[in-house]
Amino acid sequence: MKAATKIALIAGIATGYVLGSRAGRERYEQIAERADAIWNSKAVVKQRDNVAGLVDTYVPSFVTTTAKGVGQIGLGLGNLVFGDGGRAKGARPSRER
Repeated sequence: MKAATKIALIAGIATGYVLGSRAGRERYEQIAERADAIWNSKAVVKQRDNVAGLVDTYVPSFVTTTAKGVGQIGLGLGNLVFGDGGRAKGARPSRER
C-alpha cells in the first residue's frame, strides 16, 4: 500500500471516529435526559411509591416465614442424617486405627 493511501485511510478513520463519537455523545445525552424525565414522571413516581409500600408490608413476613421454613428443613435433614445417637442411620461405627 502506498504511503498516500495509508495516510488517507488513517485520516478517514480518524475523521469518522471524531464525528461518530460526537454524534454518539449527543445521542447518549438525549437518551439519558428522556430516561430521567420518564423516571421522574408523576405516574412512575406513584408506582415506585406503591411498590415501596408493598415491599415494606410484605417483605418482613416473607423473611420470617422463609426463615422458619429453612429452619424446619434444617431440622428435618439433621434428624434424617443424624437421627439416632448423633450418627447417620444405618452407618457402621467407625473403626479406629
